[in-house]
Amino acid sequence: MRDLQTGGLTVLLAEDNPVNQTLTRRLFEQLGHRVLSAVDGSQTLQVLAQQRVDVLLLDVMMPGMDGMAVLKALRQSEKLTRAHLPVLMLTGQAMDGDHERFIALGADGYVSKPVNRDKLDQAIKQLE
Repeated sequence: MRDLQTGGLTVLLAEDNPVNQTLTRRLFEQLGHRVLSAVDGSQTLQVLAQQRVDVLLLDVMMPGMDGMAVLKALRQSEKLTRAHLPVLMLTGQAMDGDHERFIALGADGYVSKPVNRDKLDQAIKQLE
């Protein structure tokens, strides 16, 4: 992952809700990051196959292939490449035990909705 002090990250935002996508994109851009978008799990995997990104912010609940299925597929593919893409899960229904469940499945952290700029920045910095 790029050093946050020397330049912005390329972030893939996988979020199906257009309002949430716009607001979260603006927060990332305010923090100096470049944002790519995907609206479902299949599109997320397509973007990852075609673009280099530094962080994936992955909505848990998306149509078709949800965020948990994307995370599982990503981590399976990384076993072959020995790469590791930092993944922050994004959820609007944070419940007790979610953090532990996400980590157990291979996520590096999570951010709850509505997304707060300071919490988003903190979550990204914890990935370093």
